[in-house]
Amino acid sequence: MERIPVYVGAGELIDRLTILQLKSDRLPSGDARDRVRERLRELQPFRAALTASRDLEHLETRLFAVNSDLWDCEETIRRCDKAEDFGPEFVAMACEITRKNDERARLKAEIDQLIMGHVEEAKSHLSLPEPRS
Repeated sequence: MERIPVYVGAGELIDRLTILQLKSDRLPSGDARDRVRERLRELQPFRAALTASRDLEHLETRLFAVNSDLWDCEETIRRCDKAEDFGPEFVAMACEITRKNDERARLKAEIDQLIMGHVEEAKSHLSLPEPRS
């Protein structure tokens, strides 16, 4: 398969790396996990080239946690879908996915702002209010 070079913002790069790390950690051993780990190795030098800071590490940790939560929500949604159970748990997870994706977009924008001084990407979806504590 031929690779296509694509230029992305720092937020998108770190988001991609956190997702690859989750896949590397959670996929069963085999070809798929091996391919994920190879892609992770290919992208690591780009992450290493970003200026390190506590702020960036904090945002990266938060982004990893959000992507981990999204993974878990997706697993629940798929389990419910397979069982054709579209009750309260399904609805709650669908709402949580929307909220987590909004948080993910905010974190990516914060990373872009921190590293590049501007936001690289913009969301066009109607934003939901901040989650209540």
